Amino acid sequence: MPHAFGYRARTPTVFAKKFRHHGPPAVTRYITVIKTGDYVDIVGDPGIQKGLPHKHYQGKTGRVWNVSPRGIGIMVNKQVNQRIIVKRVCVRSEHVRLSRCQEEFKKRVAYNEAAKKAVSAILDQFGWETADMGKAEAARAIEPLCMLWCIPGFVRNQWTHAFKLLTK
Repeated sequence: MPHAFGYRARTPTVFAKKFRHHGPPAVTRYITVIKTGDYVDIVGDPGIQKGLPHKHYQGKTGRVWNVSPRGIGIMVNKQVNQRIIVKRVCVRSEHVRLSRCQEEFKKRVAYNEAAKKAVSAILDQFGWETADMGKAEAARAIEPLCMLWCIPGFVRNQWTHAFKLLTK
């Protein structure tokens, strides 16, 4: 007997729930606030067949472009041969969860901003001008200059010298 080519063909393991996690989804799936522009993960819940996404989109991350009372529109990148197409998929909210893909990026941005404020506060105490040299990764090029500044101070025990940034 030939195998089927249906919409959910070859998906018993893709849409299977974990051991002792069967049944309806938790209430938090329904009360999670999802707004336009949020990054979400498409995770099909086999306990609810309505609005179940196609098997290709299982586990994909996309950006919300539309929110309606029963469904959520998500833009997902789909690779077709050598090109990537942006697909708009409508999925029910039970099959979506907020993505954590930007957590580390947001932490890094907050850390960089806090570091910039701390350094500018120290420079303001000395009465020096501050100049933004870019991201924290740019500090790798500036650190050798700071070491050069420290060497004469430690050798002569005089800290009256300084470097100045020359600009046009």
